[in-house]
Amino acid sequence: MIAELNEPVKYYREQLKVKFRLNAAAAFEEFIKQSKIDVKANVVTVAAIRKLEKQVAHVRGKLGWLKFFRNTFILLAITGGGTAVLYVLPFVWEQGPYFNISLTWAVCGAGVTLVSLYLIFGILNSRIGRLNKRLQEKHSDLKRNTVTAWTQMEPLNRLFQWDTVARIVMKTCPFFTFDNYFSLARLDDLCRNFHWDGDSLRYDSVLFCQSGALNGNPFVFADILDFHWGSCTYSGSLTISWRERESYYDSKGRLQSRWVTRHQVLTASIKKPKPEYGRKRFLVYGHEAAPGLMFSRSPSGLADAGDGFFGKLRKKTAVRALRRKARSMKSEFTVMANEEFDASFAALDRNDEQQFRLLFTPLAQQEMLNLLKDHKEGFGDDFVFHKTHMINTLVSARFSEFDFTASPSLFRGYDLMEQKQFFHSYCCQYFRHVFFSFAPFMTIPLYLQSRSSAKDGSGGAARTASFWEHEAIANYHGAGAFRHPESVTENILKTEVVESGADGTKLLVTAHGFKGVERVTYISVYGGDGRYHPVPVPWIEYLPVSRTTPLIVKELQGMNDRGADEQTIAKQWRRCRRKWGVSKDGFRCRKSILSFIPENSGR
Repeated sequence: MIAELNEPVKYYREQLKVKFRLNAAAAFEEFIKQSKIDVKANVVTVAAIRKLEKQVAHVRGKLGWLKFFRNTFILLAITGGGTAVLYVLPFVWEQGPYFNISLTWAVCGAGVTLVSLYLIFGILNSRIGRLNKRLQEKHSDLKRNTVTAWTQMEPLNRLFQWDTVARIVMKTCPFFTFDNYFSLARLDDLCRNFHWDGDSLRYDSVLFCQSGALNGNPFVFADILDFHWGSCTYSGSLTISWRERESYYDSKGRLQSRWVTRHQVLTASIKKPKPEYGRKRFLVYGHEAAPGLMFSRSPSGLADAGDGFFGKLRKKTAVRALRRKARSMKSEFTVMANEEFDASFAALDRNDEQQFRLLFTPLAQQEMLNLLKDHKEGFGDDFVFHKTHMINTLVSARFSEFDFTASPSLFRGYDLMEQKQFFHSYCCQYFRHVFFSFAPFMTIPLYLQSRSSAKDGSGGAARTASFWEHEAIANYHGAGAFRHPESVTENILKTEVVESGADGTKLLVTAHGFKGVERVTYISVYGGDGRYHPVPVPWIEYLPVSRTTPLIVKELQGMNDRGADEQTIAKQWRRCRRKWGVSKDGFRCRKSILSFIPENSGR
């Protein structure tokens, strides 16, 4: 265990932050060296692209103004010509309408028309034609230079892998281990040894997952598409009318009566179930410490209250509430010596005071407070923390604000300088988000100790992807490749292994969605005519539909330090193609796993 990790904010600020920046910069420079690209040539090409982009924008601007003037003169020509025609019309058509147009206006209209036509056909059209031709030439030059720039950068773009950023993190922080993919061994380790219910995703689908270990203790970060039933309110209306006798006084003050027609709009509404979908991102960390302890906490806001008058008042009020809770509870709940920590962390539902204090030592309490208050390096008190025996779950709103996939497509580009800047920025943000996602665990000394057992997710099953990774791969292909044609909602993709061998694993991907059937329900509503009327309320009934499609996956073996060896991929891919009959370009490679949908799958 690294002692500095018990002070994560300080350790990140004084050592890891700068160290990671240097490692990220060195990694990109190493990629440039390995790719052997011509840096100066790319700089020249990109400079030409930027110049052409400005020229295209300039020509497009001039072209826009000329077209504006041409349209204006066309309107003037039509207006002037119309004025002249209206003057002449009474002389040539005696039966036609008469317009009082003076000769002066007619002459001016004719002059405006002639001048406008001259400007349109004599000047503007030719200039617009020349600018259109020039714009096409500039577009052609821009496209040619862009293709050249992409060609120049292709050797570098090929070097980016799914684990590129993870390897920089592991180099900076050797206590982190990131898996190539979420293996069956890692899942079994979390479920069997830490009692995680990782098989409970019945109504959810995995969009992305990243597993690994912190000092040998397993973790998994997951992005889940969640399904649940919600409700929708539908409304309808009906206009009714009726005749009734109305009394009134006439002009002489006599009481009279008459029949009048009344109108009324009746409305009704009903609630019907509707499928709803949402995203859930969370971090699961398994550790053997305090195996009987359970608690949960949510952001309390006290850490950000400050040391002013109102901040101190809020903290004192929270502490007094803790004391009253301790006195009123029949359990062994007692307030911690560091009352500010207890009020800010607010794990009030803890079930074992002794194990809670075993985790949160005085040092851990102080460092957790520092973490909750820090907004400069970290993110402050923004996380929900659940501990259920040996499983620790962390949820934060910021998980949805950052792309944790580190997909190679993020880093590919044709502008080396721009690519370098983005790579450095993304990597630093990735490391910051990852490090401070684990920071609440790091403040606890026991959570940084290596596990007592040697079962760390290695072994033969480590080469087999789990169903979590299978679902993530299916979603990577896109739900549209599997959805039922009648489905009008999002789809939950679930996978099942039906065949496994040396040449790949055959999965059945079932897309669960809903079709919408239009219904009408009639609701009786009392009207002003003294009768009940059936008000039609149209609504949609969602009926489940599903479709099953085969998907072939193949875990790549023979990995080297920058991903899969190209010769190894080619050899294994040829065997897969022969067995499953897939075209050369009909596959995707994600996180060291080849996958494709067979051509005879019936899509």
